[in-house]
Amino acid sequence: MKDAEGNVVAGKYYFIDHTKDANVNYLEGLSQHGAAYNFLNCGDTIYFDDVKDATRGYLDLSGKQVTDTTYVFNLIDGLNNEMFLTADVNDTLTIAKEQLEFQLDNATSVTANGWTKTIYRLKIKDANQIDNDYKYIALDQNHKFVAKYEEDITSDPSLTMAWFAFKEDAHANGAHYYAMILTNAKGEALQVLRRQPISNEMKVDDLCTSMGTTTTTIFDIKPVKSHIYVQLADEQVYVPANIQKEPYQAFLYEDGGSVYSAGKGMNFVGVQPKNVTPEAPSVYIDLAKKDDYRPLYMFVVDPDSVPAYTFCKDGNIEAPHGLNPSCGHEESYDGYLAGRFMINLQDSVDLYENINKLQNASIFKHNNKTRLAFVEAIHKGDKLYILKSDYTLGLKAWEKKDSKTVIAIEQDGHKYINPKYFKDNEAFLAVIDVTKADDANKAAFALRRVGFEGDGSAVENQFYIETAATGYGTFKGETAAWLKEEDGVAVLAQKANKNGNHEGSDDAINEGINQATPFTFDFENATTPTENETIGTSAISVVATDGAVIVKGAQGKKVVINNVLGQAVANTVITSSEATISVPAGVVFVAVEGEAAVKAIVK
Repeated sequence: MKDAEGNVVAGKYYFIDHTKDANVNYLEGLSQHGAAYNFLNCGDTIYFDDVKDATRGYLDLSGKQVTDTTYVFNLIDGLNNEMFLTADVNDTLTIAKEQLEFQLDNATSVTANGWTKTIYRLKIKDANQIDNDYKYIALDQNHKFVAKYEEDITSDPSLTMAWFAFKEDAHANGAHYYAMILTNAKGEALQVLRRQPISNEMKVDDLCTSMGTTTTTIFDIKPVKSHIYVQLADEQVYVPANIQKEPYQAFLYEDGGSVYSAGKGMNFVGVQPKNVTPEAPSVYIDLAKKDDYRPLYMFVVDPDSVPAYTFCKDGNIEAPHGLNPSCGHEESYDGYLAGRFMINLQDSVDLYENINKLQNASIFKHNNKTRLAFVEAIHKGDKLYILKSDYTLGLKAWEKKDSKTVIAIEQDGHKYINPKYFKDNEAFLAVIDVTKADDANKAAFALRRVGFEGDGSAVENQFYIETAATGYGTFKGETAAWLKEEDGVAVLAQKANKNGNHEGSDDAINEGINQATPFTFDFENATTPTENETIGTSAISVVATDGAVIVKGAQGKKVVINNVLGQAVANTVITSSEATISVPAGVVFVAVEGEAAVKAIVK
């Protein structure tokens, strides 16, 4: 086509249709060229452009949007009524005031005529956090949409599994509203679902109807935040806590001397009744992975939050080299958390069962179940470095300790590791990426909620401790096992089959969660409680305030402040009895010379 000045515009065309029906805006007759119905219909200018998003116009969800999220369907009818898609007492799909959460299951991408859309099965959220109900929306022989168990849909010829696409029909104020389109398993559109005016039931109607004769039923499809896993608040991380067994008030603790642990050369994880309180039942909670759905935590005894430091880059420990050297070729290194970290011993069991099933593997088992232990390790960045048995953390000097090689030197209350060990990994039995939910991650734990009360609220504070181990169970496609207390020993719960796997597959899955022990956190009575606002360190106090920390009583002392990554955000010598040090908002660790580092939360 040409513009107003007569210039040709590339890629834009007049739309010409020589059929009679196309000329409804013109009188019938001959054109000026003498040909019947040969009219130039140029009432509109049309141009063709590539659609960059092949899924545009349809709800396109994938990944955690499907596996880890439930949705409510809020009816949009212009009346501002809070009405939702739900199932009534007869399991019929209908519209009512009661919300029902759905999972958009088995998301499948299909392409036809250059257009891609995602189709889903509509699964009703499971009744609890443990078992999979496998209840889906199906179409029955009376053309009603009903909620039925998957096995019934498969076995009953009068039922057909329903697949849906969600076609955008309107949007306003940034929100998108969708119509429900019934498709087949290939994604071919069959019919649109509409709310019936009297019964409120959802039934199918022809996709193509006369304009203005019907109203499309549309929904605001809203995600619901998952409550399957415990999300600890900022003030509940990087602090000590007691992990208590419910409902019998027993502590999870480091056990090296009980009848089940003594003489085995390891500090195992035990569960001790409250009236026989172990000397140090508390553990330090460390964050392995921050995640909106399934965060991962680590549990540590004897924690040491080491600030950033400098060290001779050659790994030379002789003066003037070594820690904070004056040799002229020092390098800076990020801080880390050192201590004894809780791990499950499944990999040790697997290893030794291939060597000596009757003897070696039994060290790591109790009643034929895999145990857990606290082992020396360092959490640095995304990795956990687990020490070999013939290496150990620091002393006051570089020397052997019980025939073990010392890899760190203790100074100012911290164990500073010679960085050469991080370069060659010679001291480490394993280096684990603690952010991953795979079978190799034996040190990071998720806190799976026990379930919900009758009113839908979460059971107060109770959780199962979930770890990675093959042969036990899966959750959302990942290997999983759960802790159980047995004879005062923490083990991975016995394998058992019961009520599905919460995964949606037909594979037989062993899962031990039905035998797992519920636990809770007790922060108030932890052995080394730390307040959020003011932290006392002997005669020195550290007060968190807006954008800063206030250090009192540390005149003449060096203060180093690190963030949670171990990076120094402040390093100074205090020259007065009270000093205000500006730092970024968030969790920081304040190390005053000669004192243990303390945590502060800066607003």
